[in-house]
Amino acid sequence: MGLTLERSSLRDKKANLIDNVKEQFSNLNTILQFLDSSDYLNRRIGFALCIPKYDRFSEDFKIIIKRKWKNETLKSKMGESFTQLCNRIFSQ
Repeated sequence: MGLTLERSSLRDKKANLIDNVKEQFSNLNTILQFLDSSDYLNRRIGFALCIPKYDRFSEDFKIIIKRKWKNETLKSKMGESFTQLCNRIFSQ
């Protein structure tokens, strides 16, 4: 009986882990879709979605965001306060 409960618990943990990874991947994919948009308002949404989660992103994903932000600052204005906030966060 104890072994059956242990296996069930391990299966549940594995299923939860897989669900969490799928959700994380989905969230990153959504952010990238916004950042790759031709509409600057959608790109702004993408950068805004990055702000609260930025510290938890992988270093590779941070590099992608930093490059996209650098390119964004060269081509469009996003508003002074938003630009200052993003500069402060994405230049860490």
